[in-house]
Amino acid sequence: MGATVRQKVGGGPWWVFVNHRGQRTSKRIGDKKAALEVKRQLEAKLALGEFPIREKLASTETVRERVERWLRYSATCRERTRENYARMLRVHAYSLIGSVRLTDLTRPDVRRVIEAMRAEGKARSTINNVIAPLRQALEQAREDGLIADNPAMGLSKHFPRARDQRAVFDFLKREEGIHLLSVTESHFPRWHALFMTGIYTGLRLGELLYLQWPDLDFRGRFIEVRRGVLDGDRGETKSGKIRRVDMAEPLAECLERLRLECKREALAKGRGEMPVWVWPSESGQTPMELGNFRRRVFYRVLEKAGLRRMRPHDAFRHTFASLLLQNGESLVYVKEQCGHSSIKMTVDVYGHLVPGANRQAVDNLLCVPNPKSARKEA
Repeated sequence: MGATVRQKVGGGPWWVFVNHRGQRTSKRIGDKKAALEVKRQLEAKLALGEFPIREKLASTETVRERVERWLRYSATCRERTRENYARMLRVHAYSLIGSVRLTDLTRPDVRRVIEAMRAEGKARSTINNVIAPLRQALEQAREDGLIADNPAMGLSKHFPRARDQRAVFDFLKREEGIHLLSVTESHFPRWHALFMTGIYTGLRLGELLYLQWPDLDFRGRFIEVRRGVLDGDRGETKSGKIRRVDMAEPLAECLERLRLECKREALAKGRGEMPVWVWPSESGQTPMELGNFRRRVFYRVLEKAGLRRMRPHDAFRHTFASLLLQNGESLVYVKEQCGHSSIKMTVDVYGHLVPGANRQAVDNLLCVPNPKSARKEA
């Protein structure tokens, strides 16, 4: 309530915003000094019950119109993500606040959306997929001077608690991983290198199936992960960055054999060159489709191996990270190899797997160090 002064992001003139008894208006002033003086005068008049600025905000947009405009022209997310945002907003938000005028929207209105989703038992991530685009669209409106404050800002404290990610995933034990690769080598030789690459690199399935031969450096023994599939969209990796993943010697030998077999097969069929994809579709012109691999290959191999049903993400990526940590590798190395956006994500998901982490520190918690031994060590 009252008057505030603010400059748009990136500079420019200063504005005075008034929010008084449910009425909101704004006025462009000029420099900061003049805006502060206008603010002082306005606050004095507001204290007397006057509402001096009569220039109402020009925007008559509804919340739905503003958010859809932001999704259409300003959102920088992938097309599939944009479509998902639009669908989630239609289902969970627009019936409650879609027809509200942009300038009339309040924090209690946005909280009602959150409370309704919580009452339906929606997960924190689902609620965030509704509030995040709403927050960003309203923030753009605030920067444009259409609203004084962003009523969707800082509401994550009302979201339900996030699930403990440690309970979400499964992974293969060392003996199970060895057994799985033995089964593929004996009964599914065509797919042995793919399963071996998955377990030895921890690539996401979309990254794995979209590998091309130029991505493999046998001399330096590393793989450059350049592309993948995210939310059905084919293109860059999830982080948008290229990363290098170490190639173990047994894996390099396996992939080298596969490359020679592909060359021989291409020559036998009279082709000038072998497909660029490491695991191409039947046409050879495109990579194998993710759904086809899951249904026609992955689950058949698990069944033949007598292993429990799990996702490829669990059998490859989570197994890779888990076994590395059990072997004593650092969380930093796992982060780099997996391409996590932050070490916090690595710790949240895999930190509990670090064997005996800091156990010695707590064992010695109340032990008084020996001054003599400390001097010797120094």
